[in-house]
Amino acid sequence: MSQAVNEAFEKSQQETFNAQSDFKGLANPGNATTETDQSLTSFHNFFNDLFTWKFPRASGVVFAGSVSLILAVHYIDVLRYVLKGLYLSFAAVSAAEFAGKTLTGNGFVSQMRPNRYFAVPRESLDSIFAGLHQFINFLVLEFQRILFVENFATTVSAFVASFFGYVLIKYLPLWSLVLTSTVLAFTVPLVYLKNQEVIDQQIAHLSEIINAQLNQAKQVGGKYANEYTIQAKQAAGQWTGKIQELTGAKKEEVKKPYRDEVEPELKDSDFPTVPAVAPVTIPADVIEPEFQQPIAETY
Repeated sequence: MSQAVNEAFEKSQQETFNAQSDFKGLANPGNATTETDQSLTSFHNFFNDLFTWKFPRASGVVFAGSVSLILAVHYIDVLRYVLKGLYLSFAAVSAAEFAGKTLTGNGFVSQMRPNRYFAVPRESLDSIFAGLHQFINFLVLEFQRILFVENFATTVSAFVASFFGYVLIKYLPLWSLVLTSTVLAFTVPLVYLKNQEVIDQQIAHLSEIINAQLNQAKQVGGKYANEYTIQAKQAAGQWTGKIQELTGAKKEEVKKPYRDEVEPELKDSDFPTVPAVAPVTIPADVIEPEFQQPIAETY
């Protein structure tokens, strides 16, 4: 009996040590770089190790805690219970202080008051803000890497995730969508790593089928395009010939009357008649004075 207890105790100690080692490894992921040798934040390797279960105990604890927190926030009115705990605490210390002053003249709670109240050290706040700054940079950098297709598979995965999120948000509440995203984030990479060889073979086979269909479509499209091009050229040639024939016939119709026109014969009636009597001249003295006008002298 004691041997079994000792073995269980040693096993629990070993599990505790392994869990501590996993959490230490997860907390110190190191820094990665982009293809342009730009340094990334530590959150890049942190989430990569977390979702790929590089440290299984730490990933399991975080996964269970995340799911429990989501369900607790949804099914438990956390804010209401927080307010309830606050008013019960304040009521208890107020009653204790009142009872102490009534019975002994000194309050019970005020006698336990510390000489110095607890304060948050500046170093703690600096570390918190430094972590927040790194996390914001992690989001900004990862968004740019996805947007500019540094890794094609990652960009496609982001497209699929955002598309299904856009569709499912119409039918699922927010908490359910967050829960589904959390489960998929922790399970899909694990399933892929466990069956990576089979999945890669299926993806390669699917890529070959898609490429073959695309090549076949290109060949068929090229064949039909050549046929349609030849038919278009023939139709254009026929229409061009017809247009030239029509324009040539019209030119002949316009020029034919001028080319075949016969000059008409001239007759005597076409010319003016010659007077038979010479014109009569009137002397200058016979002309009435009013019609006579002086001739201007020229020098």
